[in-house]
Amino acid sequence: MGDPPAQTLLTARAMSDDDRSTEPPERVPRPAHPSPPSHPPSPSHLRAELSESRRRAADAAGPAPPTPAPLVAPGRWAGTVFTTAFVVAVVLCWPALEAKQSLPDALYGLPIALVVATALLDALISRRPFRRALWLATAVLPAAVLARVVVDGLRDGPSHAMWLIEIATAFGVGLPAALAGAALGGLALRLLDRGRTRAG
Repeated sequence: MGDPPAQTLLTARAMSDDDRSTEPPERVPRPAHPSPPSHPPSPSHLRAELSESRRRAADAAGPAPPTPAPLVAPGRWAGTVFTTAFVVAVVLCWPALEAKQSLPDALYGLPIALVVATALLDALISRRPFRRALWLATAVLPAAVLARVVVDGLRDGPSHAMWLIEIATAFGVGLPAALAGAALGGLALRLLDRGRTRAG
């Protein structure tokens, strides 16, 4: 048989090209993206995850060093400190009150230093929390002024008509001093504990 004519070859090639053009294109795979959650996590679930992560971090860090015990029993120490500070405050404040010196001038000086020292020693020695050391020292000056009001009332009658203002004034003077003393005591306590931890 002879070679096929050129027209027949061209027709076959055109049909082959048409078949290729009708084939569907190959699909390129796309990276899978995680679908967003339908509902946001609840606060309780977030808190549980946070506590679990903290627990794992604590386990990885190892056991915490033991907290040193206070030098004295907190309950007995609080009563002793307050009673001692109250007596010293009476000794310091009453002469000025006896001389009719007005408040808050009668509380300046040594009474304020007494409140600072009371809060500092209470926080440092008994290892009491900051707020407890704060309020114990804050109550020293109002207690001394209230005792003076009671004594004057028993001796001279109702001579302190504005005794509530006097006690509020003593509270306002004692609170900043107690705040400073408790903050210094807490800071000194942390520095001592840090030094013991590094030494151990």
